[in-house]
Amino acid sequence: MTANKSVTANFTSSPSCTGNTCPPFGENDITIWPTCSEHARYSIEDYTLTIPVLEIPLLSLMGDPLGESLYYETTLKQVNGTNDRFVLQEVTQLVKVEADTTCARFDLDQGLATLPAVDVKMPLLNPIVGKDYGHYTERYAVTLKWMPILGTEIFVVESINKIGEEERKP
Repeated sequence: MTANKSVTANFTSSPSCTGNTCPPFGENDITIWPTCSEHARYSIEDYTLTIPVLEIPLLSLMGDPLGESLYYETTLKQVNGTNDRFVLQEVTQLVKVEADTTCARFDLDQGLATLPAVDVKMPLLNPIVGKDYGHYTERYAVTLKWMPILGTEIFVVESINKIGEEERKP
């Protein structure tokens, strides 16, 4: 299921878009389009990977780049009993995106999704009593391989590299 989406602040009237056409906004409306600087997020609570902006460059029938892209917000759910497999759960087509070179990108030729930054919120635990007293964020660069199996969109972790960590503060 695909839907168009934008993020709207000061909700006096939200836009309803059809295709690539949106009505004009009221003078009090401020539209904030999704940007590629918003990192993907993995939730250790519900085992989901949310990619706020995934760029898919369009190709000709011969496989040549057309110089245009489509953008989607996607949610993948980790497959039960695995630590490296995700199934595509939700896809939302984005009407407009403030795109740049930091976008997560899906390469149709290779079947690879490259996520330059995935944030994982980790609990801070007191090792003596095991009590949770806050959290910190670890950041990873991730590559997923698309493996359509029997009509199911499966993505397998091909590589994962830690690229940063927020300072741990209770």
